[in-house]
Amino acid sequence: MNKLANFLIFVLFMVFLACDAKLFETDEDPPVVSAVFTTLSNAQILARDSAEFWVDASNPGEGSLHYDWNKSAGEFLSAPDKDNMKWRAPFRGGDVTIE
Repeated sequence: MNKLANFLIFVLFMVFLACDAKLFETDEDPPVVSAVFTTLSNAQILARDSAEFWVDASNPGEGSLHYDWNKSAGEFLSAPDKDNMKWRAPFRGGDVTIE
């Protein structure tokens, strides 16, 4: 069993060395975000109020876009993997980052 494990480790090591780093590079242009919109009229929102956000983006590489909204506080009221998202403010005040 020990010889088999050593052989498998050796094979994996050789495969790793044989991999060309260029396999993981891409020549495609990255997606472009044109604008981010919100229903907020200013940068402040009351506790537990909600707001909607959406993004205008395109992919010069013609591939599909994948979205991943993040927040430092509050909760998502809709799925954060779409081009639009609804968010509810937390109970406590303070600065919140949404990206």
